[in-house]
Amino acid sequence: MQKLKAKFEVRLGIRDNTNTWTIPFFGPKICYIPIPKAANTSMRYSLLPLLNLAPSDVHDVHKDNRIPKMRSSGFLQTYDPSWFVFSIVRHPAARAYSAYKDKLLRPTVPFRRLSEMGLKKGDTFETFLSALQDWPIKALNDHFLPQSELLSRFLPASEISVYRLEDVGEWWKTLDGETFARSGLNLGALRNLNETNNGVEKEFSHAEKSIIHDLYHRDFETFGYQL
Repeated sequence: MQKLKAKFEVRLGIRDNTNTWTIPFFGPKICYIPIPKAANTSMRYSLLPLLNLAPSDVHDVHKDNRIPKMRSSGFLQTYDPSWFVFSIVRHPAARAYSAYKDKLLRPTVPFRRLSEMGLKKGDTFETFLSALQDWPIKALNDHFLPQSELLSRFLPASEISVYRLEDVGEWWKTLDGETFARSGLNLGALRNLNETNNGVEKEFSHAEKSIIHDLYHRDFETFGYQL
């Protein structure tokens, strides 16, 4: 019933994009706010030790029901400043291009939400961006939403730590140290980071840059990115 309700909310354009998922670990009071296409899978696997799980124990880290998951509205009802809350963001252009490749170019059948928008396999990146630009923001899938939109319930709180994926060498030790202090566990290296291109991997046309800025201008402003 919840899935059906969510589907109709998207169709009617009344979905609350800010009520994003959180992954809270109640013992050590650590909460990760996942952002699709920003090392989300890598981060989820890296946090498995907090659940006494090994990566080999988990077939699909996004669907395993042993991994706690709460909407932000629910988590914020239990939140207090003793929690360590963090998220990882990515350069908006690199994130959009990664979503384009993974959801439209690579699959044999394009991602259903993109097909519903009239996109088809082989469409150009500019065509993809234009479709996102024309679509109601409340009907966009989380993979294509601005990161600032997904984090908007948390950004006013000074306690949240937002790390840029591109600066992983600077913040990973901090995150590992915070986790050790709270749980006695070391995370080791960020898993499978080499599978995530953490830079801007292509030259964008003037038209592509214009649409990217229009779609994600709040991300550029909020997280200090430039294109």
